Amino acid sequence: MSNTLAIHYGAHDTSACVYSDRIKYYFLEERFSRKKHDRGLLNVYKNLVISKEKIDRIIISNFGKKTISVDKNFQLLRAYLEYHNKLHGFKPKLVKDSRHHLFHAAGAYYNSGYNDAIVVVIDGMGEYKKGKYEMETIYEVKDGKFEELYSNKGGVRSMVGIGILYAIAALHMGQSQYDAGKAMGLSAYGSAKKSYIIDDYHIDDTFLTLNGNNLSTSLYGFDAIDACALPKLADIDKSAENFCKEVQLDTQNIVLKLVDKYLKQTKINNVCMSGGYAMNIITNSLLVEKFPEVNFYFEPMATDGGISVGAAALYATNHTPLTNTFFHGWKYDLPKTKGRVVSTKEVARLIKEQKSIGIYYGYAEAGQRSLGNRSIVYTAFDPDGKDVVNKIKKREWYRPFAASVLEEDADLFFDINKPSPFMTQCYTVKKNVNLPSVTHIDNTCRVQTVNSGHLYQLLLELRNLTGHGIILNTSLNLSGEPLVETPQEALNILENSELNYVWFPETMQLIS
Repeated sequence: MSNTLAIHYGAHDTSACVYSDRIKYYFLEERFSRKKHDRGLLNVYKNLVISKEKIDRIIISNFGKKTISVDKNFQLLRAYLEYHNKLHGFKPKLVKDSRHHLFHAAGAYYNSGYNDAIVVVIDGMGEYKKGKYEMETIYEVKDGKFEELYSNKGGVRSMVGIGILYAIAALHMGQSQYDAGKAMGLSAYGSAKKSYIIDDYHIDDTFLTLNGNNLSTSLYGFDAIDACALPKLADIDKSAENFCKEVQLDTQNIVLKLVDKYLKQTKINNVCMSGGYAMNIITNSLLVEKFPEVNFYFEPMATDGGISVGAAALYATNHTPLTNTFFHGWKYDLPKTKGRVVSTKEVARLIKEQKSIGIYYGYAEAGQRSLGNRSIVYTAFDPDGKDVVNKIKKREWYRPFAASVLEEDADLFFDINKPSPFMTQCYTVKKNVNLPSVTHIDNTCRVQTVNSGHLYQLLLELRNLTGHGIILNTSLNLSGEPLVETPQEALNILENSELNYVWFPETMQLIS
């Protein structure tokens, strides 16, 4: 079976994926360079060399004319092609393709396992072509054939789309344009008084100025951000939480209208969501609530880090639906002399005693969410739990935490009726249920349901000890850093934070 390699680069979150009939290798530059959203390419190519995989064709994906390349004259690519020729006796076929939104769509569609689907792609900025750039695109897919139904491009009606509006909210908070998740978390503390929607599906960009000029006459979308200029938000004289609330309401309302329109138009009952905005668990949950008869798949690798997966899948012949995200990078040798060997029951006891534990197991998660292989876990019942773990991770006070729960017990705690294995939705915490460590101010929680593996066994032991098979689960990293890749990086967090332990379930070692 042939192997397709896709490499995506050009602004941020460089990645590479080798795909045959499934994902064989996946590498994110940031996990190896330790620079969040790294646009470099060196580590991606290093790991492709280490894999020694025979590649039949290479898809080079970027942003079109707005691509920022750090591989001058394609020196790294040329070197890799020479290496491949020396190792396998030929150079793979090379294809350059910058259909950014189509790659987002392909990743979600093939990972979902659906035959027919509507695929909604929403992000800040996709392919730039002839003075316009992708912002929102909707496809109808039947038997692997993609037809574009809707496209909102920056430079037509408005320079600001859903993704860029959320980036502006993050900037207004004093964060980076990549911190839309922080803006979403803060929105729960705000109240809305204004809408920026025009013509049902578009954002009025006249409120945004840069250097005294309206954005629509000065710069395209993220150009201002890429130029390291902080926009002056002319009409935003309100608190950050209130603007974030307005942004959340506007964006979710546009998405709900668009999905409703194309569900009625196509009569298709399967919907895939991708692009960075598909990480918005509030909107995701509202979609499921409003359309209960529709099957939704929210891509866990929805950000641009997942573009290489979609590009490789689009060019592949056979596909396997995604069942987990535990395939990033490599398995590493674990510490042999440090710590002590413990039982899963003892780890559960420590959690009951309000000890914080980092979990390091096997391959790292490929997506944005930590699902048990690179996680920090803590009791869900500590009234000060959110503050405790935010202090460990050096995060902002307003950011909530997710819960991992036994799949069979999830409905005891939340208004949930389907598994949620990828943490792509939030659910209302049931009345008379007290989960202070993981309940956000709006009485919701992002939830991972668990039905197998070491995390499942830990939850079972917790239930045996406490009566409750649920824990706080967050990513094993510190604020501003990528998810840890190696065992040593996990131990570095133990050394440089107030984390109590790191647990290696493969050897049952517990290190303090």
